[in-house]
Amino acid sequence: MEVKLLGAGDPALAEKVPRILGAGAPGSTAAKPLGEFLKALASGEPTPGGGAAAAVLGAVAASLAMMSCRLTEGKPEFEAKRWRLQELEGAAQDLQNKFVAAIDEDIRAYNAVLGALRLPKATPDEKAIRSGALQKAFHWATEVPLSVAEDSAAAMELLEELCRIGLKSAISDVGVGGKAARAAFDGGRYNVLINLGSIKDAAFADKARHRLAAAEAKADRAGSALDALIAHELK
Repeated sequence: MEVKLLGAGDPALAEKVPRILGAGAPGSTAAKPLGEFLKALASGEPTPGGGAAAAVLGAVAASLAMMSCRLTEGKPEFEAKRWRLQELEGAAQDLQNKFVAAIDEDIRAYNAVLGALRLPKATPDEKAIRSGALQKAFHWATEVPLSVAEDSAAAMELLEELCRIGLKSAISDVGVGGKAARAAFDGGRYNVLINLGSIKDAAFADKARHRLAAAEAKADRAGSALDALIAHELK
């Protein structure tokens, strides 16, 4: 809408569009234009990496869920479902906000790991300080993608319901959202598992694996159901 009203050449668009989309504070990675984010992703630097990319995919999924809800506005045939569609839109908005926040948090968490790896380790005291900092950073770097995985499973469940009660002409958009959410889940899962290999706290690791398994069960069920619904509608 901003582009249509003001024109693509409006110098304020670079600031306005991320703010309108809820894309984070000025200066954050999430607030950068898509082209800049992709350039940073391809740069060869450790961050942003797969964890941030997974969060972006989750935000895409949540955004498509919001789109599906909003496409029903003003259509009388959806009035009986309006209350539920509004609930789903609010849930999708919450998920979108969480995914956007996770983009920058994932970068900060992994940068903390890199910072801890650079700490000196010449003496026993230095080794102990470095080890403690590394464990704290790896905990953080595990929690962020774990939350992304859980939120992605929730997005898949939401999209499955929208496939059943939403606008049938938007079913392909819902399907794309489902695939984006699944990719976000898998990306989060990969990052959890690789970081768990460096964590010494067995209780933390067991809890993380349990949470991940629960989220995976949800994602598998919702993904299979969504695929079946879409296949039926598009046959």
